Formats: sequence, structure tokens, C-alpha cells
Amino acid sequence: MTTKNTNKSNKLVILLIALSIVIVAAIGVGIYLFTGNDDNDNNDNNTDNTETGGVVEYTVTVFSPLGAPVSGVTVSVHYDNGSDYNVCTQPITTNASGKAVFSLESGKQYSVGLMGYPSVFSAKSGNNRAERYALDSTSTVITLGTNDSANPSSYSIGDFMANFTITDIDGNSYELYELLETKKAVVLNYWFYNCDPCRSEFPAMNASYNTHKDSMALFALNDLDSLSTIQRYESDKGLSLDMPLVKISGTSQVSSNHFETKGFYPATIVINCYGQIAYAHSEAITSVAVWNTLFDYFTSDSYNGGFVSDIKDLL
Repeated sequence: MTTKNTNKSNKLVILLIALSIVIVAAIGVGIYLFTGNDDNDNNDNNTDNTETGGVVEYTVTVFSPLGAPVSGVTVSVHYDNGSDYNVCTQPITTNASGKAVFSLESGKQYSVGLMGYPSVFSAKSGNNRAERYALDSTSTVITLGTNDSANPSSYSIGDFMANFTITDIDGNSYELYELLETKKAVVLNYWFYNCDPCRSEFPAMNASYNTHKDSMALFALNDLDSLSTIQRYESDKGLSLDMPLVKISGTSQVSSNHFETKGFYPATIVINCYGQIAYAHSEAITSVAVWNTLFDYFTSDSYNGGFVSDIKDLL
């Protein structure tokens, strides 16, 4: 009787041991499969478009030549298979951050074309393969070029200014984008000879300019008087001005006719470090403190690209 019970006990122990081994093995296989799939997923995520069959998110970011994100640009994606015009998805417009995001099949080569960007810039439109940007990675940055022949009929606050070149009455030439490589702002002040308010604001403007000229440029532009009249202005009015005086035509890229202040003198336009119209004002400012406040704002190291609709907002 004892022997039979012993045999039964031994069999039961063996059965329990075998069952335990099976359970442990099953758990091990489950862990392996679970962690293995995670590793495979991670590997898939890191292949960056080397395998087919999956969907990859691509981000295209469009910047101005001076580094500002450009919104409202239409981005079209093409299969880069030799076809001249093979759009593979609906175009997407860049958002306020200059970004357009696409979900595309992995394992294929793509390129993009741009449309709807401001006329003051140039870009590859995508009309044929040679005029597209390669989509080499899932995060592609495109910097627009300048269109130096652009001459928009009007500008509003926030618009990008066309690159321009002006020459002062002493024969010195200045280019906007070249200036903004070292300056944080470019200020255009419009005046004419018989404008008394223009004359009244020059001393305060000039004094403030002298304390900010290392970080900004200021030009006194005249599109109404002759060159000879401009040349004798300082002596006639008893002024000594340090900012360059510039004679321009009424059809110039920087004519006062382009701005919201059209027809009003004096007028002041501030172009920020990104080449955007950031401030437009058409009334004499005779306080050095007010000019300092305005210039301080746009030349500050903490300036973040904001626009000013009213100088009172800064005071």
C-alpha cells in the first residue's frame, strides 16, 4: 500500500514539474515575442524610409531668406521617378510655423515643389523634375530665394519687403538684405522740403539714431523733390543729420506710394530683422524718448518678430 502511494506521489511530482516547465517556457516565449516586436518597431522607426509598405510622416518647413517661417505656401509632393509632373498627394499649405506635414508610403523617393509664396521671393515651383526640392529626409527645410525685380503695388503690416538697393546723395549704395545681415532693423523715413512736421521731428529722430546706429539703419527718403533741393536741405533748414539722405523716384521699390501711409508726411516704416514690414506711422514724432522706445523694441536681443500697430502700445 505504501509503495503504491509512493508511486502515485512520484508521478504527481513529475507531472507538476513538467507542467511548471511548460508554463515557464510559455512565459519566456511571450516575453521574447513582446520585446522582440518592440525592437522591430523601433528598428522600423529608425530606418527612415528604407523599407516599403509602411507610412512615414514627412515635414517640410519653409523659411524666408532671413529665417522667418513663411505661411500660406502651397507644397506639392511628387514621386521622384523621372516623371515631369506626377503629384502623389493633395498639396498642403504651410501653417503659421511654415510647416506642411505629409503621410507618405515609405521606401519611395519624393520631391516637392512650391507655389503661392510671396512674390518678393523665388522658389522651385515643381513644374518639372529639375525644378523641385529633393525630399531626402523626414524633416526637410527649404529657404526661399530673393526676387530682386519684385515691385509689389502695396505693403501691409506683416508683409515681406522686396530686396532693394538705394543710393544716398553722396553716392553710397545700400542693399536691404545685406544690411539685415548685420543690422536688426532698417527704418525708412519719408519727408519733403516744405514739410514743417518733417523738419520738426528730424532733431529727435537723429539724436535717437545716433544711439542705435550700431544695431539699425535709418534712411531719410524723398520721392518728391529734386536732387539739388535735397542736397541743400540741411544748410537751408539749419540741420545736421547723420542718417543718409536719399533721392528716390515715385516708381521706386521703396516709394512711399507702396505703404499704408501713402500721401502722408512725415511717414516712418520699420522693416524688422526678418525683412517684414513691422511698423508704419504717419505723424511727426518730436520726442527723443519715443524714438528710443521704438528703436529699443526692434533692436532688442529679445525681439521675437512682433509687429507694432500703434506706438502707444510700447509706451
